Amino acid sequence: MKMNRREMLFAGGLSLLAGVRLFGQSAAAAAGRADVPAPVARLLGALQRNRLAMTIGDAPAGAGWDWLVKEASSARFTLIGEEHGVAETARFSSALFGALRGSGYDRLAFELSPAMSEIVEAAARRDGLKGITDVLTTPGAFTFYNLREEVQFLADVIKAAPRNERVLWGLDREIFSDRYLISRLEPKVPQRAREAFNHLKQSSTNAWAKFEQTKNPDDMFILAEDPALVTALQTAWPNPDHESETIMRTLEGSLAIETAERTGWQMAIL
Repeated sequence: MKMNRREMLFAGGLSLLAGVRLFGQSAAAAAGRADVPAPVARLLGALQRNRLAMTIGDAPAGAGWDWLVKEASSARFTLIGEEHGVAETARFSSALFGALRGSGYDRLAFELSPAMSEIVEAAARRDGLKGITDVLTTPGAFTFYNLREEVQFLADVIKAAPRNERVLWGLDREIFSDRYLISRLEPKVPQRAREAFNHLKQSSTNAWAKFEQTKNPDDMFILAEDPALVTALQTAWPNPDHESETIMRTLEGSLAIETAERTGWQMAIL
């Protein structure tokens, strides 16, 4: 059976996830087995002895929660590793952000592209939870933050943080929402840049049409096309408004990252 590079990446992620879960479930048993190397057994034993319980009901509670709040309160930032689609992660993160507001926490960096994060924040400022939901249910828009609890988390963070400062910081490349972002550019494109824009839009349309036929992720626009498509638009549109500039920079950077992957993982900067 042949497997393309995207399928290999996804399969690798699933294997890692399964391995992590197995490790958590079998650590106690493995620590006492004679065939486990002594350093590994010591590590597993230390992990077992230093576990702290935490429950998530209406709010997180327990010794583990108290320890996390205490340690995070004295840190400049807290990194939360997540699995997509787990409601409890969003509920926990929202509660932790609220608990740490008094310690100076007022920003959220997360797995969304810069353009989409700014659009989501602007929508939340205008219309709260409904504003975010409206953006994420618009045709052509897709993010990993699409559970009800995840949307509520973003709304809670924006509501609690300073109103006159940017709160959400997207650190990821864009993969799925190019059609939505391009549609936001369309009404603002100046005449001198119309030809370059039409070329960009048609390339996106063609790539997604091909993907619908092949179902191969490598055929999606961001994973298949050249950043020169956006560079040409930027050249023809030298002084765009802030949102348009952010969208074009996000699209160009995302295409550059994926082009670097296809051609040997050379360094690309978004």
